[in-house]
Amino acid sequence: MGFSKPASPANPQRAGFGARPAAQAAPSASAQPKPRAQRAAPVLKPAAGRYSGLKEADSKYPLLEGGSHRVEFVDSKERKSPGKKPWLVTNVKVLSSDTVREGSLRTIIKCVSDEAFVRSGPEIKSMVRSACGYDDEDAFEAAHPDWDTMIDAVHGVREAEQIHGENPLAGMIALVDVVEQPANEHGIVYTNQTWYPDRAEDSA
Repeated sequence: MGFSKPASPANPQRAGFGARPAAQAAPSASAQPKPRAQRAAPVLKPAAGRYSGLKEADSKYPLLEGGSHRVEFVDSKERKSPGKKPWLVTNVKVLSSDTVREGSLRTIIKCVSDEAFVRSGPEIKSMVRSACGYDDEDAFEAAHPDWDTMIDAVHGVREAEQIHGENPLAGMIALVDVVEQPANEHGIVYTNQTWYPDRAEDSA
């Protein structure tokens, strides 16, 4: 039995070496890859700067300079930093002055530590008396038997504020003469004040 010849291919043009491959059908539209949706670029928010949340009212006003002034009380509070002496800090608005521009905000500070209170206590009492409109200390005490707790409220003592309200001097007006003292070893200039009640309404 001899060898048989292999059957011829059905299409000899495609079966031989070098024959062209059959054309492939074009892919359907459904088979086409869909374009990828473009993602929006993220919006970058700048980090909060050092001025974020800053208010001008947070600043410390300059000390009230030497001169004669008519002032309106803004607020007052006793402040004490750790390891430091307590100070009564009183902010005022200058209504008229021979040295300070009208409308300027200024600060008056008084040390109220135990050793300084002998001097600063009477000055603070004089400030409150004048703000209340009294020339005479006895008349002031007679009109305000609870004057001592009123001054405590000026310091921000909570129990006293429940009686006299917070910042009891706010909106009151007084006159003050300020004398600047020589600068200390740290270059800080402290001042002494002499207070008087405002008589602008009486002369009007």
